[in-house]
Amino acid sequence: MRVFFIRKVAVIIFLFLLVLAVMIGIPAAMVSKTVSPESREYWEGSTDIVWHVDTREKVIALTFDDGPSTTFTPMILDILKKNNAKATFFVIARRAEIYQDIVHRIVYEGHEIASHTYNHRYLNRITENELREELSLADITIRQVAGVKPKLFRPPGGYYNEKIVRVSKEFGYKVVIWSWEQQPKDWANPGTQTIIRRVLKDAASGNIVVFHDQGGNRTQTVQALQPIINDLKSKGYKFITVSEMIAGSKH
Repeated sequence: MRVFFIRKVAVIIFLFLLVLAVMIGIPAAMVSKTVSPESREYWEGSTDIVWHVDTREKVIALTFDDGPSTTFTPMILDILKKNNAKATFFVIARRAEIYQDIVHRIVYEGHEIASHTYNHRYLNRITENELREELSLADITIRQVAGVKPKLFRPPGGYYNEKIVRVSKEFGYKVVIWSWEQQPKDWANPGTQTIIRRVLKDAASGNIVVFHDQGGNRTQTVQALQPIINDLKSKGYKFITVSEMIAGSKH
């Protein structure tokens, strides 16, 4: 919570300086142009991108990118089922099309399916038309395979800008990244204990944790999941989907 408080204070300070600049005659653009549209600071005062949910409940959202995987996703689902924990899977639609049985299991067991594009292209490197085609194909594929329309979208690599946010909103998506303190970098295989330590170190209500269930050997992610759940459950946390957490947020 301390990290989240510091972020909110930083936003308040920035907005104060912006108002002050306008009052003394400095164009707002001169103040804001130093903050890149690809930075979190630029979007912190907006509701267009979600990193953390301000909630009264003691809940955390576990998310998994890049799947489904025939090897690791079923292992993760087994652990989640054993612990009555729900998660959000940001699937690559091309893989979802191939491994439909796993997608069906994700939905059947009460987890959330969200979009992670069709081909896992880095969207800051393509044109707006290419971006729109990428999201459209993913949306159609996920709806056909999963039987549900995804509400959430996570751009590959966590890259975002005004174009990505604008086009995402055209599809009715909420752009979801992850909490500042909850990027254990499991994709780099830093070691099971390192993944566990990174998640538990600053765990707080409303956190969105990013894991990966595909894109390499995810054995360390699987091995870290149960100890993480054990520790957080002992502290009273529940694991729900990102959409559930947003729906229960403070207003």
